[in-house]
Amino acid sequence: MISSRLSGLDSFVVTSAGTVARDGDPMPDPAQELAIEYGVDPTTHRATYLTESIVSDSDLILAMSRSHRSQIVRYDPRKISRTFTLREFARLSGRVGDEEVRAVATAPDVRGRFEAVMARLVAEKAGAMPAIPDEDDVVDPYRKDRATYVRSGLEIAPAVEEVARVLRLAAYPLGGESA
Repeated sequence: MISSRLSGLDSFVVTSAGTVARDGDPMPDPAQELAIEYGVDPTTHRATYLTESIVSDSDLILAMSRSHRSQIVRYDPRKISRTFTLREFARLSGRVGDEEVRAVATAPDVRGRFEAVMARLVAEKAGAMPAIPDEDDVVDPYRKDRATYVRSGLEIAPAVEEVARVLRLAAYPLGGESA
């Protein structure tokens, strides 16, 4: 879903990996139905099992839950400041408006702007705990009813939009397709 919201931004490579699914598995049927409703083509998605190599090679890691985040950090403890739950990233970046993102995203290259924005969000992470820790988790719908998949989608969609907002601003702080 994030990759579809970042279409046109060649600056970022978005991959997906899980802690349970087997390599090559398609999305469960209810997830495919919801993906279509959200405008995402589910046939392009196949499960990939999360590995230490994937974690080590990533600049930003978004987990669905705090327990997944912990598991990810065990693969590579150096990634602790780059690993968020999806909703945690959205919550923290929501506290940083467009103008503030633009203010820190002043490097001449996308990599430098991304690093500056990440530093700002890591600083936000250090001092902003959720009122209720579970608020940072996405409900896990796997092997549950359609209503749980819908609830999960309702938690994911706005968080993905927030991630896309921040990454687009890091890539193009002045708008348009180039900075």
